[in-house]
Amino acid sequence: MPANEIKRTKAEARAALIQRRAAAQAKANRDIDLLNAAADVRQHQAALDALERMLLRGGAVMLETLHQVLLPHVWLTDEQGWIVGHILAAEPDDLKRAVESGGIAVLALPAALQERWCDLDAQATWTVEYGRALRAISDQADARMRALCSEALLRGSLDLPD
Repeated sequence: MPANEIKRTKAEARAALIQRRAAAQAKANRDIDLLNAAADVRQHQAALDALERMLLRGGAVMLETLHQVLLPHVWLTDEQGWIVGHILAAEPDDLKRAVESGGIAVLALPAALQERWCDLDAQATWTVEYGRALRAISDQADARMRALCSEALLRGSLDLPD
């Protein structure tokens, strides 16, 4: 060890370590804030995308195909994250509060129905619509299958090429 090198005391080493930890914690806090801001931006962009799709469809919630059932929708949430309702059916006061507080969730209907809701009647309405849509989709698939089977039987009985 060179003669002109000065050793730190334990107190100095401890102070330097505390200072490095504080700097690392401050950097980590800034990084966390940036990540949270980026997540908020992504959430708002997802909400805008979902709203744009709804507006292009004429502002109606369409649940006629499985694809439509699984599309993300914009739901308003309260302070605890419970779903208040769909943005298109929102009361003006609920909409204003949600926009101001960031109380927006972008979820497909099946996922939204798995969340907690403020109003069980509103959730029941969406549950009924979800069940109706799934039954209609199932009925369409059954009808298509019956039509295909009938067509195959007819082709077979008439010896027509496929």
